[in-house]
Amino acid sequence: MTSTEELDLATWPIFSKMSRRGLLVSFDKMEALLADVQAQMEEQLALIECFAGRKLNPMSGDGVARWMVERHMGGKRTKGGKSGKGSRLVTDERALQQHDHPTLNAVLEYRGLKKLESTFILPTLEIARRDPHPDVLGGIIHPRWRLTKVRSGRVASESPNLLAFPSRTEMGKRVRSCFVARPGYRMVSVDYSQLEPRTSAALSQDERLLAIYREGRDLYIKVGTDLGVPRTVAKTLTL
Repeated sequence: MTSTEELDLATWPIFSKMSRRGLLVSFDKMEALLADVQAQMEEQLALIECFAGRKLNPMSGDGVARWMVERHMGGKRTKGGKSGKGSRLVTDERALQQHDHPTLNAVLEYRGLKKLESTFILPTLEIARRDPHPDVLGGIIHPRWRLTKVRSGRVASESPNLLAFPSRTEMGKRVRSCFVARPGYRMVSVDYSQLEPRTSAALSQDERLLAIYREGRDLYIKVGTDLGVPRTVAKTLTL
């Protein structure tokens, strides 16, 4: 049996080197993205005011809830007293998505842009500016890689949390494109396909799992087909 020292601790020097070397952030790309995001936020504010009939702070849950009450919109409410007094309409993303209303659609769009700005763009720029690269118009960030923080055993990172950066939306892809290769190097993207189930198949020697991978099939599609659910649901259940 392979020990923890042979598996986990043996990788610490690699992650330590990754942290020291860091990642290069393009100031030009990140600042252009920031300007674009802020311009789109202004557009959404104008749309919100136009659709709502008055100024409305999209980041204020109470303000959005009051506006919804004024428009006689129903929905899930927060817990109040026995009489229900003190409760208000829930205005999180899932709740607002239940309403097909242009005002609330603009509120959701604004909140998504605000999260990009405040959670990913501005913090990353701030960190990168502390360590400007002498040869290019960019700065180095040095994320801390953690092997023991997540209970699943997956790698985690902090300052910033690179693994939380969005990847599926167009704006998320633009955020990721701000990380660039140093002069003379190339940026390479690598992803493991179904790493945990493949590891489980190898360790358990389960013939059904091994057969799926020997035949080049997708485990999540197989599970989804058997259960009658989409692949994304099957993946969540499997993991």
